Amino acid sequence: KLALLAVYAGASITPERAALAEGMRSCRDCVVEILGEKGRHVSDNFLRDWRKVLKRAIFQIVPPGDTLEREARDQTLAAGAIPVWFDMMVTKENVTVRPHLPWAASLDWKQFSVNFTPPSVLTQLWPQLEAHLRDLKQSGEALSMGRRVAAFRHRLNWTNDGVGVLMLEELAKRLD
Repeated sequence: KLALLAVYAGASITPERAALAEGMRSCRDCVVEILGEKGRHVSDNFLRDWRKVLKRAIFQIVPPGDTLEREARDQTLAAGAIPVWFDMMVTKENVTVRPHLPWAASLDWKQFSVNFTPPSVLTQLWPQLEAHLRDLKQSGEALSMGRRVAAFRHRLNWTNDGVGVLMLEELAKRLD
């Protein structure tokens, strides 16, 4: 049985991340780890311990960070948790973009991840997100999504049957 509703580890380098961490501190079945400044290396011990935490979590929050690519999203799936990503515009190096999920032409991400649009009032970020995650858990949808994560994970393996097939699917869809 998964004992944790949601977990988050990261640096408070954006207003959304700071509001998320502050709100999650009051959650009785959540874990939040603030890692310090941008670019700070985390220890192997932290990574080993965090993998254990992830395996006990239903959801891992994966907000935008200092790069468009989110390593934590893939770590979440590898551990069997459901990634929660923020649907919002992000500015990096003076360019504003809406990050997209990898393999989007081949994978239906909404089947095994949560797309959350943060409110404009950041003090409402965690209360709204927590209510949404608890609704998903209560309704049984989180359990269904967790099963789909388990069925999906092999597709991210760097093998012919995993990423190899995804690459071919992506290329085929672009040629259509």
